[in-house]
Amino acid sequence: MFLQPGRSLGPRKFLQYKEVFELFPLNHRNAIYAGAKYLDVAQGEYIFKAGDDGQFMAGVISGRLRMSVKSHEGKEMLVTMVDKGELCGEMSILDGLPRAVDVTAETDCALIIINRDDFLPLLRLCPDAMLSLIRITCHRMRLYLKTMELIGLQNLPVRLGMHLLQLAEDYGTEREGKMVIAAHMNQTVIGQQLAVSRESINKQLHDFSDKGFLCLDGSDIILTDIEGLKKAITFSGARAA
Repeated sequence: MFLQPGRSLGPRKFLQYKEVFELFPLNHRNAIYAGAKYLDVAQGEYIFKAGDDGQFMAGVISGRLRMSVKSHEGKEMLVTMVDKGELCGEMSILDGLPRAVDVTAETDCALIIINRDDFLPLLRLCPDAMLSLIRITCHRMRLYLKTMELIGLQNLPVRLGMHLLQLAEDYGTEREGKMVIAAHMNQTVIGQQLAVSRESINKQLHDFSDKGFLCLDGSDIILTDIEGLKKAITFSGARAA
């Protein structure tokens, strides 16, 4: 059985299976796993699309999923990545409504698929697990709202700076007084998250680098002066206002 107690799932501290599943009594937990399906998905395949019936949620055993929305013109905005140990589709478990986003495999993935009709009766019997699932959903919605605020109200330096600080919180590892963001997101992906071009992200990253706030190491971003970055984006945001 995957997800043994105490198993490390990386630096992200939220949206993990164990925050919900370990709250169920053992017999209920075993019933959930016994009724689940396990699915291997190739990179680029859809898990579900916006508008699909929301009859299951998926947990990522390995790999990474991509959660996005598209305009009528087909332009894509990346909402978030769903990493190993995390859930997606949990909102439809709670409300039973159609999907609001597209979810595709960013890499080859192994997933656990849990049907709503099997899971919901057990969830009703375990209020602590239900509250944890609601907490996860609320946390994700707060991230969506923060992203929308950045895109709609802030200039690019503030947008990117705040996004880097969030990535540091989610994926960061402190090393020799510096914060290494090992999110494995290239500049195109970051641009899709902030609704700007890769070229604009590249230019702004190099501007931050020239000012000593960060340095680039392959796909990793290393924050070398977090306080300086915070002050710079606060000043930039105030000036833009």
